[in-house]
Amino acid sequence: AIDVPALVIGGQYDRVTPPGAARALAAALPRARHHELARCGHAPFLTHEAEFGALLREFAASVEPPR
Repeated sequence: AIDVPALVIGGQYDRVTPPGAARALAAALPRARHHELARCGHAPFLTHEAEFGALLREFAASVEPPR
């Protein structure tokens, strides 16, 4: 029943939220996008700050404001 844009970012080596769980979440959300960061664990916003930020900015720019 969730019908809003969603961005699911996961890490290749995430042991807290395994990559398969992130992919499954994105597949379950009709308007989700998924991106898996290579050589990354559970905190991509800390360890892959530039790549994470770029993904977030790109996603935010692509989402239309609510009507």
